[in-house]
This record gives sequence, structure tokens and C-alpha cells, in this order.
Amino acid sequence: MSSSDHPNSTEGMTKITVTQLLPMVYQDALQPGVKQLGIALESVLSLVPTLMLPFKYVSEAAKLRLSMRLDKLRESLQAKAAEDVFAIAPEIGVPVIEKLLHVQDESLASLYLRLLEQASDKDGLAFTHPSFPNLIGNLSPDEAAILQIFFDPDEYNTWPALYFGLENNRKSSIHLRGPLTGWELLVKLKQPDSIPAYVENMLRCGIFAFNHDTMFSKENTRGDHVERLGIRLKELYSPEFGSPMQKGVDIQASFFGLIVTEYGRMFIRACVVPQPELLTGVTL
Repeated sequence: MSSSDHPNSTEGMTKITVTQLLPMVYQDALQPGVKQLGIALESVLSLVPTLMLPFKYVSEAAKLRLSMRLDKLRESLQAKAAEDVFAIAPEIGVPVIEKLLHVQDESLASLYLRLLEQASDKDGLAFTHPSFPNLIGNLSPDEAAILQIFFDPDEYNTWPALYFGLENNRKSSIHLRGPLTGWELLVKLKQPDSIPAYVENMLRCGIFAFNHDTMFSKENTRGDHVERLGIRLKELYSPEFGSPMQKGVDIQASFFGLIVTEYGRMFIRACVVPQPELLTGVTL
């Protein structure tokens, strides 16, 4: 038996093409953007063992979903000259194509598509990282929506996180609630009560880091945007904890800063696109 006849061999398999990936969209390869899309996905589509075999067994609904999403990528690439489009690195392209077959939420899908677009662009390439597909896979739709706030990381490099706790005469404290960020007022979230868990997850993912220096002390009179946000958060949440629960125990508010890391900036630059429909229109 020759190697090409072996059932596990890929030598005899035909390389998957852009028109195979987009059967519901294209009747031919002459439509605008198809050439650019083919260049961008060239290296990805050559990896038959990792892409062709899974693609063969997915449902027609999943294929149609992928087709419609890659058509959005085609639209974003069609204005570029073919020579300005780069082949997407397989380390990014292969896992993203596989994710786009199955992910249901469109806000997460938009992160994957933006990453593919940036990975095929000579300027955007510097902001991509092979860990980003896995990072997106670790985000919830709500967390993807929250990142809309930080689309301009230079404007919101630090965000206040407010904590409430009980402090007794021995200066020991008991955590009550936090971090409270006000994000549920700004973004349309499916599970707004999960923000503390979202913060923890995005810290774990490396998008944010804590500034553990206590902020907004009496000596801090900078009056900058972050401090104003902190004061506003305290005004919003304090009524819930406004009076001591028992003699000798006071309710204390403390602040920490959530800082967008350099890695987080890079991720936002590579993957996040403005989606005003995810925002409430409220400002703090």
C-alpha cells in the first residue's frame, strides 16, 4: 500500500479552498475581496490535517455560519490591494477558523474576525499574538462587551474598583462586596451580578492588573478622570452600605486601580472593534 492510499494519509487529499469555505456566498472567485481573502488564508488552508478533516465532519449549519463570518472578513479586505495583504500565520489562523465554526455569540465572533484581519495586515501584524485565539476562548460574551469601554486604552488606562468591608475596633476587616466598577451601567450585560468574577477572569487572562496602592485617599487631590470615576462609584453604591451594622463595626470603602496591561492593550488593539449597540449610552 502506498503512503497516499493509507487511510490516515493526507497526501491524496485536495487542499481546501476559499470557495469551499464559502459555498453559500460565492459562485465564482471573481467577486471583490476573494483574491485578498485567498492570500490571507493561504497558509491556513494548506494545513489539511488540522483543518480539512474537522471541516469535513461539521454540520451544514456550522459551515454556513463560518461562510457568513468569513464573508465579513472578505468585505474588510476587499478595499486593500492584494500586495498589502499578508498570509495569516497558521498559529493564529487555524484555531480561529475552527472557533468560528462553533462559537455562537457574535460579539466573540467579532473578536476572532478582527484578529484575522489584523493578522493579515502589515500594520496590524505587530499587535497580534498567537495566544490571542485561546484568550478569546476564555472570555464570556459579557467580558467581550466590557472591553468596548477600553477601546481607547490611553483614555481609560486605569479604572477604579470599589470594595466595601466591615472593620471592627481591632482593625480586622471582613469583605462584603466588590470589586464594583459601574460597568453594568455602561454596557448591556446578560449577567451584571457576575462582574466580580469577570474582573477576576480578566486579571487571570492578563488583560488587567491591580494597582495595589490604595487610591483616592484624603491626601489624593489630583482631581483627574479616574478619581472622579471613583467618587461617582462611591456615590452610586454607598446607599446600600450607608450605616454601621452593629456597634463598634464600621463599613469602609476602599479603592484599587484596574490597569490595562501592555498585553491587554495589544489584545484590545488587535481584536476589539467598536460596537455601539453593546453600550447603554450612560456615562458616569
